[in-house]
Amino acid sequence: MRKTLFFAIIGFFAAVLLPVSSATAAKVDIIVPDAGFEDTPAATVAVELYLYLDDPVYTGPWQDPNYAAYINATYYDWGLPPHSGNHKVTSSDYYGNTAYFDVVYQILDETFIEDVTYTLSVWVGIAWSGYPNGWSLHFTGEDHADDLSESSGSAPVGSWEQVSLDYTATAADAGKKIGIKIQTTAEFVTFEDVTLSYLDAGLAGNPKPASAQADLPRDVVLSWQPAESSAPTNGQIVYFGETFAGVNDATGGIAQTAASYAPAQALEFGKTYYWRVDAVDGATVDKGDVWTFTIEPFSISINEITVQASSSFGVSGPEKTIDGSGLVDSLHGISADDMWISGSIPATIEYAFDRAYKLHELWIWNSNQPIEAFVGFGAKDVVIDYSLDGENWTILDGVGPLAQAPGTEGYVHNNTIDFGGAMAQYVRVTVNTVHGIAPQASLSEVRFYYIPVYAREPQPADGGSAESVNPTLSWRAGREADGHEVVLSRDQAAVADGSAAAVVTQESSYTPDPLLYGETYYWQVSETNAVGTPPRYEGYIWSFMAPDYLTVDDFESYADKEFLEIWATWIDGFDDPANGATVGNGNEPETSIVHEGGKSMPIQYDNSAAPISEVTRTFDPALDWTVGAPTSFSLHIRGIGPGGEQPANDGQPIYAVITDSSGRSATVSYMGADATATQSNAFEPWIIPLGDLDPVSLSSIASITIGIGTPGGVPSGAKGTVYVDLLRVGVSTAVVNTQPTVRTEKASYSPNEPIVVHFTNAPGNDLDWVAFFVDGDSSQNFIDFIYLEGVTDGSVTYDAGLPTPGTYNVRLLFNDSYTVEASGVFTVE
Repeated sequence: MRKTLFFAIIGFFAAVLLPVSSATAAKVDIIVPDAGFEDTPAATVAVELYLYLDDPVYTGPWQDPNYAAYINATYYDWGLPPHSGNHKVTSSDYYGNTAYFDVVYQILDETFIEDVTYTLSVWVGIAWSGYPNGWSLHFTGEDHADDLSESSGSAPVGSWEQVSLDYTATAADAGKKIGIKIQTTAEFVTFEDVTLSYLDAGLAGNPKPASAQADLPRDVVLSWQPAESSAPTNGQIVYFGETFAGVNDATGGIAQTAASYAPAQALEFGKTYYWRVDAVDGATVDKGDVWTFTIEPFSISINEITVQASSSFGVSGPEKTIDGSGLVDSLHGISADDMWISGSIPATIEYAFDRAYKLHELWIWNSNQPIEAFVGFGAKDVVIDYSLDGENWTILDGVGPLAQAPGTEGYVHNNTIDFGGAMAQYVRVTVNTVHGIAPQASLSEVRFYYIPVYAREPQPADGGSAESVNPTLSWRAGREADGHEVVLSRDQAAVADGSAAAVVTQESSYTPDPLLYGETYYWQVSETNAVGTPPRYEGYIWSFMAPDYLTVDDFESYADKEFLEIWATWIDGFDDPANGATVGNGNEPETSIVHEGGKSMPIQYDNSAAPISEVTRTFDPALDWTVGAPTSFSLHIRGIGPGGEQPANDGQPIYAVITDSSGRSATVSYMGADATATQSNAFEPWIIPLGDLDPVSLSSIASITIGIGTPGGVPSGAKGTVYVDLLRVGVSTAVVNTQPTVRTEKASYSPNEPIVVHFTNAPGNDLDWVAFFVDGDSSQNFIDFIYLEGVTDGSVTYDAGLPTPGTYNVRLLFNDSYTVEASGVFTVE
């Protein structure tokens, strides 16, 4: 039963202010037998390339009652790379079933715990776009047919995507075995790596860094969310060490109150560390999980390299030393085609980087042909020099003869040249002698490593987008930096030539003044150290886009849960006789009729007793619609017209009221207050210029009202449902329909009355056409038509009208063919 308005408001504030205890829970993994479909003997699958789950040979835990799913090795892969391992589960209608399998399921020995939220995750993909690609996940009871929860979607083509489903167990579920199943409505959708987990509030959780995270700075600070049982004082015991066993078996630990821990010393480059947090409440200690992380390496491989040589032989050009050919997991092969071979000796090979780097090491895989032992192409006596400009060179001291390669498969590099931090953009290797009698020199591969002294890893990512117009820019600091010069501008040239003003900060982050919606920004971070050599490293110029809009409400957060009901935020006429609106499908948003995402807001209007039906959302604090210089507010509106599955709406105008904190308001009408606004069968954008909201103060938007009817009018008796989606403010706020639409201006016409037809997103051919058909007639027997002459959006009028009462279709057709792009229904009465 719905609560009263008073309790709805209390619920809304409780949802905002009360802590959510599950956020402090730790993730616990449940073992899913044969989670990757790899337990089937490889030889069994290899013989047939696939193995049906109902085949007696398959003795694994997965079940399929329809004999329509199989463990797949390479059968019908079409080049889809495995996500992990070689096997996956795939659907098929090979035995004449429909083109899907109903279920592949397991009933686990693990049982449900009341109020615990479980997460089922699966990797899904499909190799070929020629087949449909629908999937769904389910939690079930002990009977696999008893669905408790479901999630569905589409599989990506040619790649893998992880999908998941959450389910919170009820009292009725407690103690019963957990059932999981995966399903597809398409042929050849594939599933891999099924995982199941839940949150345990009795343990510390949400470790930062996340467990198994790598490439972390040496001064990393560890943090976590305390267990609910942790005492407020000294409720955490931290264990930290270099081995799993040392941490897992340790006792004692470091007791502390704070949910964070900074290791006492700088950690070692490239080393993996382990840690755990126990929760303490008096004499009770709950042992935590062991987490792990790895510190960044001392140096990083340079990827942007070009190469040239004094001479080459055949296909064995100098590019072979940097393209990875012949390398598998850093082990080199023996093919000469994967190596550089000079035309003679002495020979020189020169490498150029995209910028100057502080070089650490050069790894060299020498020539590794099978004949090395008795012919010896491999470089021996070499001179290595380096340069910043390609003209002035410095010889690297201490370079001895290079070691010879074994001439066998799986060759590990056996030459490491120490550059000692020399700054260089060019490196040259001159081979004077080789290890044998060969008249030519050869190298298999090289790899350069540099010390990361430049700013890197920008957020927002280079070429990406900021999440808001109030972003904090951040980056990975250069290894030697003690300060940062930040330049940000919409003028790329001003950043490049240094004329844009720089801001100096000691932190590896910077929060600029608000950005402008829809603009591109360029920025650069130069790392400084007054006592360094050099004292400044000028960074790359990065770019990002400011967002086009701020989402005011997309209705995705509402649910059938206490405090999250849609009517607790959007207040309707439930307790107000002067307001005929009811919002939501019960407690929830709409999930089938949506414009974008998974939910929209349904408004049921009944203007029998009241002239209007309104829903209102209030904002506390008020919204500031001046930040970022937005130009418009938008939303998407859809009604129900004739020809749909539901009864058509009665025609009514739609309007919006925007009110500021001082009570000033502006009322704007959709489609010029046209009563057919409630009768469209497609979402259409409603863009409201902010200039139309005078006298409202745009810096303090206190509420938004969406109404159906005529304010100040009389009850019309009109009823129906309107759907609202994607409330946004910005400079390009509307997600415009890209699918063609066609509709008549009115739902019903009199005989011989001119018929006005509106259309959008027509293909744009001169012979695209609009035609009238008797409703239900699927033949090509049109009544009459009008060519659109290349117009994509607009209106046409059929002046003659239709003489005979009845129900008709208006259709938008493609380029003088009978291909229907869009259709609508209207009547003549």
